[in-house]
Amino acid sequence: MLTLDDYSWLGSSTGLDIWRLLSARSSPATPAAIRSEFGCSSSQAELLHEQHLLAIGKGRDKVEQPHRWFWTRQLLEQSSDEWTAQETARDAPLHTPHWIDACCGAGSDAIALARRRAGVLAVDNQPMAILLARANAKMNDVELDLQAGDIESFSFERDSFLNIDPDRRPDGERTIDPFRSQPTWNWISQAAHRLNSVSLKLAPGFRLQPDFAWGSASRPQAMRWLSWGGSVRQQRWYWGVDRWPDDARVVSAGNSRLGWHHEVFPSVSESDISGAAEYIHDSHQLSPGFVADQDPVIRAAAVGDALAKRLGVHCIGDRHGYFYSPLPVAHPMLRWFEILTIVAMDFKKVRAVARSMPVSVWELKSRGIEIDLPSWRRVLPVDVKSDQQRTILFTRVGKRHIAIFARRIETESSNPC
Repeated sequence: MLTLDDYSWLGSSTGLDIWRLLSARSSPATPAAIRSEFGCSSSQAELLHEQHLLAIGKGRDKVEQPHRWFWTRQLLEQSSDEWTAQETARDAPLHTPHWIDACCGAGSDAIALARRRAGVLAVDNQPMAILLARANAKMNDVELDLQAGDIESFSFERDSFLNIDPDRRPDGERTIDPFRSQPTWNWISQAAHRLNSVSLKLAPGFRLQPDFAWGSASRPQAMRWLSWGGSVRQQRWYWGVDRWPDDARVVSAGNSRLGWHHEVFPSVSESDISGAAEYIHDSHQLSPGFVADQDPVIRAAAVGDALAKRLGVHCIGDRHGYFYSPLPVAHPMLRWFEILTIVAMDFKKVRAVARSMPVSVWELKSRGIEIDLPSWRRVLPVDVKSDQQRTILFTRVGKRHIAIFARRIETESSNPC
């Protein structure tokens, strides 16, 4: 069983030297081979083996250079990814003299903040997290002031910026409810009321209800949803952060090719006012033309209606549906498809159309309906000699369930913000 002493050894000069040798190899050595080659203990060899598995596995979804990071499996799961951490670190007001990262975990947010300025205080109540954050700071050539303890026992100067990622598993079960997180919502709301600026990380799926009890805090100045690489990563609430306008709902999407793009809406978009955009309720209105699938962050932030109105496109079926336009509108958060034909969502009809298309790969998407995509995939014929890929988008228009056969197209997106 791995102990704190093992993780402490991992961050030592000896542990780091062995790790650098092992992490350069394409495949992980067994614990027995590591123990034999380097003369370390069984638990140390097991830990090195585990770190290598994480680095070549799930670690690649979190950081650009996974061999420069150490984790436990749970801390890896809970951690901000490196790209989102670097982006949200830009929210920290440079004029604020004290920066604190509360519930720092393995240090991804704290290290991103420390890349912007020195003197970041990082706090966590788990000694294991502090050990890993210290090792990760060393591996990434930044300095952190790391302190172990319950964040609620610390006192901070009023002119502080607080970045906080509450523990959403305080009782062992995962939760998205801020009232069940640790530290308590009461402490968070008091911090939001008293400190100069606060950035609070929440689960992207949390939905704010009208009767939410704010406690000492006012409603956040701004709310933000972020996705990276087409995956929604987090939601943020801000108090006193001057990067974003007051009463704003911010949607940020990024990828390694285009960087980050932001759309800022007034908070009234929170409820996606009915009628804000044009709707299509008849499938005959869809051909000829183009259909767009949005980055999932648009749905997470509930701004599909508002974005459709802003871009001058139509929503198919309802505000959560695909977009439609006679011509594609280039935008970093949209992926456009040219409509080829539309049929009723019926196995025989879909299969018949698919037979007429020499396609080697079918991409299937659905929106607004419950559908077993693997079952549909099994009925689609493929032509192994073809180099063509086509997409079928299943959706509902009015009372009809339809299948849109389409061709993915490339558009020139605007420059990322």
